[in-house]
Amino acid sequence: MKTSIKAVILGLSLHGICLSTHAENAPEVSHSLKKMLGGLPIAGIKEEVEGMVSTLKKTSCGGDLTGCYTTASGPLQLYFFTSKQAQQTLLLVVNKKMAMPPLLKDNVQLARLHEPRYSVVAYPWALRYQQSNQWAIETLALAMEPGATTRPRAQAWLQFQSYEPTVLHLSAMTRLGARITSANVAFDDHPSSKRFSDRIETVTVDSVFDWLQRAGLAQAPLVLR
Repeated sequence: MKTSIKAVILGLSLHGICLSTHAENAPEVSHSLKKMLGGLPIAGIKEEVEGMVSTLKKTSCGGDLTGCYTTASGPLQLYFFTSKQAQQTLLLVVNKKMAMPPLLKDNVQLARLHEPRYSVVAYPWALRYQQSNQWAIETLALAMEPGATTRPRAQAWLQFQSYEPTVLHLSAMTRLGARITSANVAFDDHPSSKRFSDRIETVTVDSVFDWLQRAGLAQAPLVLR
């Protein structure tokens, strides 16, 4: 069952960052992650969203997450998570017409589809690894379809809704170099037929924007220049 919700869910993440805390247990979000947030196509609400970062408050966690924070401003909700792999993830929900999906108010539910094994190029239709954009749209699937209570079901819903991942063309030498030099890059979850033809499919912000607009789940993004 498809629910019509005009929402945009954006996941941004960085790795290998040491976190510190300050007043009221608020997280110290890295400068790079703040810069990425400021560069999102959110014209008209950019200053408000950037200001929300300083109002994040600690809340309970579920799954393998080690730190969970949330804040809200009118129709906007911002979530911040940390994991055992020293990963920082910001999740922004923008909905100007409707109340936020109830799922996104429940931090235990938010962690329900979280897979701690991370690969920056995780295959969208596999379960071995997960990256932040993939987790965001799988969680969106759970918010939109109550029956999508597992990762296979969430992925099936995304396929039914015609989500198409980004295709990266990476040679064998490029893949080998990335695998050797980074602990957060793995390709063994990709089908051999695609991997050996240098086609690496993964979830990117661009592919999520394109799909949300194509599926009628969001309006066209405004690009800040």
